[in-house]
Amino acid sequence: MPASPRHQLADLLRDVSTGGSFSTRRTTPPDNLTIDVKGVGTIRLPVTAGQAKQLRMVARPARYGKGEETILDRAVRDTWEVPRSRMAIDKPLWANTLRPMLDTVRNDLGLPATCALKAELHSMLVYEPGQFFAAHQDSEKDDRMIGTLIVLLPSRSDGGECVVEHLGRSVTYNGSPSSLTFIAFYADTKHEVRPLTNGHRVALSYNLMLAGSSTPGHANTPALNETAAGLLTQHFHQRPEPRWRDDSASLEPPDRLVFLLDHQYSEHSLQWTQLKGEDAIRGDTIRRAAQLADCETALALVEIHETWDCSEPAPRYRGGRWSDDETEDDELDDDDYELGDLIDSTVEITSVNENGRKLAPDVTDAELAASTHTASLPPYDTEYTGNMGNWGNTMDRWYRRAAVVVWPTARSFALRAKADPLGASEELLAALADTSDNQHIGNEMALTLLRFWPEGVRSHGQRTLLQPALRLAAELDEPNIAAQLLGPFEINALTPTDAPALLILDNHYGRKWLGDRITTWTQVRRPVEYDPATSRLAWIQALPDLCRAIVRDANPANPKTTQVAQLIVSHTWTWLHTAIDASTTITKPSARRTRMYELAPAVLALLHATSISEDPALSKKIVSALCDPEFRLIPLLLRVIDSSATMTIDELKPLGIVTLARHSATSLEAELARPERSPQDWSITGFTSGDSCKDCVELAAFLNDPTRQKVVWPLAKPRRQHIHQRIEDAELPVTHRTTREGSPHKLVITKTADLFTHNAVQRTNVQTALASIERLLGSRRPTKPRTR
Repeated sequence: MPASPRHQLADLLRDVSTGGSFSTRRTTPPDNLTIDVKGVGTIRLPVTAGQAKQLRMVARPARYGKGEETILDRAVRDTWEVPRSRMAIDKPLWANTLRPMLDTVRNDLGLPATCALKAELHSMLVYEPGQFFAAHQDSEKDDRMIGTLIVLLPSRSDGGECVVEHLGRSVTYNGSPSSLTFIAFYADTKHEVRPLTNGHRVALSYNLMLAGSSTPGHANTPALNETAAGLLTQHFHQRPEPRWRDDSASLEPPDRLVFLLDHQYSEHSLQWTQLKGEDAIRGDTIRRAAQLADCETALALVEIHETWDCSEPAPRYRGGRWSDDETEDDELDDDDYELGDLIDSTVEITSVNENGRKLAPDVTDAELAASTHTASLPPYDTEYTGNMGNWGNTMDRWYRRAAVVVWPTARSFALRAKADPLGASEELLAALADTSDNQHIGNEMALTLLRFWPEGVRSHGQRTLLQPALRLAAELDEPNIAAQLLGPFEINALTPTDAPALLILDNHYGRKWLGDRITTWTQVRRPVEYDPATSRLAWIQALPDLCRAIVRDANPANPKTTQVAQLIVSHTWTWLHTAIDASTTITKPSARRTRMYELAPAVLALLHATSISEDPALSKKIVSALCDPEFRLIPLLLRVIDSSATMTIDELKPLGIVTLARHSATSLEAELARPERSPQDWSITGFTSGDSCKDCVELAAFLNDPTRQKVVWPLAKPRRQHIHQRIEDAELPVTHRTTREGSPHKLVITKTADLFTHNAVQRTNVQTALASIERLLGSRRPTKPRTR
């Protein structure tokens, strides 16, 4: 089977080279280097043992960077550092050596003549016998920093080799007893200074800064660019081979190519002009090929997670015996395990460095290409997991890599719509505003956007996308497309700032069209009891502000525009009415009261909104429903009335709260008019038995009986459990326990004196509530209830 186009492209670019390397070593006479160190004087070259000792006396322990921290840990870095502030170098004289050397280093590192390297002195390092710097990677101290330059001053010493590694290759460098030694390497390489065994070593440490562009100054051969362009075209027109039966990823050609680069970059240093070594020429080749293939490109950072099957290393024969690593003092490092097959791999784009563009994060295998396999690179983190039953030993490895992302220009808007619906909607609005002739193009773009719009609304948030959706709906002049754009939203995404757009849509498409949209927005898309109160109920409390904005912005020449507010309020009441109805079916009294308390602020706000939208018919309908005796909504109404305590009668009447208060007062008076409970009355009322359960009917009969305090009830376990549950749900003032005697066991239910306490507390609460209502209404009736 021939290799796929993406693999052919990776092979093609693998052979593209700048002729440079990831590191270099050069030497030169020390004639032009003059250094004065405060407290030591002029350094003689080669450095003598005496001056090395003097430098040690003015130095401090060297720290190293780890992430955003600077750490002192001699187990990692054990050397002395003379700060730059104590040094004075004859810069004009030193430039005669340093400048041409930087040009040489630039060429050795494979950077083009279009750029230049600048060296910024960091510090002087002094190594004594036994000192070292463990393998590490330099942190980029500036966005322009591309590498590190070490200048070893001539001295006599043994050991202390500088070892630089990259992509599985390792190079070892030594100093010179008589010459200056320049060692330069890219900042993302892993390097170490091995322990010095004899003598001393003094070095100047520089940060290498890139000036200009690392992009090659000349084009690659036309044949290479055309070959790469042809492979890109094939990649975007060829369906990938299915990985398994019914593999959906093989139904369509890939939308992107994600080509992984070899060097590492920070989010800020990842620029076309700052690519390193082979990355620069490969990136330039891809860009030129993309132009020929009518494609676009972007640089991105990706996170890679691989899970490998692995095995523990075999025992080793040491000291006359076979060692068992589990019994050794030293624990195994993750590098000691032997990798087997790749079990799973995920690649995710974490950031894009291209004019704020966003790309869909998940990268499929069919989109991925690399000249250097990820497994050959050192991971930034690993985790070993031992045998877990169904799974064998596994090793998880995490990598960060840079990539060139390529996609066809013809699919650019679709990819943006998938990854960045807000940006795509703004792009569509700009296209519609460009000229009046773009309506057809705009409709086509809108249909493309709709493919990803519902998921975009879910993932990016309704508030983020509602305003552009409202603007697009008006600009498109296509009622069906506009309806689909607004379909995924819910009513609680609307804010007062959306009032003008709603009125424009009402005028543009008509009242019925807008009414259908509002109906869709207010539909219960999940059971009411599962609807998050913090979203819909909180939104209803702000509904008066939305209605004010609509009425304020209404066209005075067309007063019927206030009906937009009436539409919203009417549909909101439909939803809230359903929620109120559901609250009455909650069997546990405390939970029922709590739910009604939660609904009360929304009810009051809805009454305000109804008054603002000037809809007396709806107001009457709402008040009538709230006063319906079947609802038993007195706890809710009392909370609404309490929330209105600071309002005047003139303010209360338009809201219907006076009617609610009078209805509540009548209900409370009727409750107080009932005779107080006799000490011999043990009846418990209010339990609903239903008609289908004989046990519940018998339980209700016992509860309603004023003379019976206890019942012993032989019941099988499932029936006992059912009665237990009904008692708990109704929060009845009884005890219920099972005696393990006979067959079946007996359920013993006993009424408690809590029912008398509850009755007294309830009457007191009713009296207090009634007194509050009478104060609100300004009644002159006595606050003490009449009894009979």
